[in-house]
Amino acid sequence: MKRFIMVIVGFAALLGGAQAEVDEETRSAAVAVFDEMRETFERHAGQADPSPLFALLRPDTAMVSPGGPVWDRIYADAAEQGLPFPNGFSIDVQPREVVVMSEEWAYEFGTSVVTYTPQGEEPMTVRDTYLLLLRNEGEGWKLYREVASLRAPPGGW
Repeated sequence: MKRFIMVIVGFAALLGGAQAEVDEETRSAAVAVFDEMRETFERHAGQADPSPLFALLRPDTAMVSPGGPVWDRIYADAAEQGLPFPNGFSIDVQPREVVVMSEEWAYEFGTSVVTYTPQGEEPMTVRDTYLLLLRNEGEGWKLYREVASLRAPPGGW
């Protein structure tokens, strides 16, 4: 896993050189889109209609979930309900770093707090750290890759 994260960070650093070429207007517009994407995700995760969530993804999006007992339960209950996230799921996403590297590539690094309350049970809460790679190939920004971890980010929660 460490090697995979080092590859992602290296890729981001390599592309990061293009950041100087992105003007402030382009950067601000991209960040506004990412803010709306995040709000859409927070608002629609755990809802009966997952179509707004699917609209955020590219067809070839790949994700590595954080795992662990709470996430295992979330995914099992979601599968049983035929949804990406089960009813009773909520998430609060807090970006720590958003970098627009070019008009095609950007990344977001941050944390989230997930709360899942199965029907008739007590709420379960878990913190995650995530790294998103976003891509715009002319049809708008979409999630390209996500790697998430249960470990605290550098500097802690």
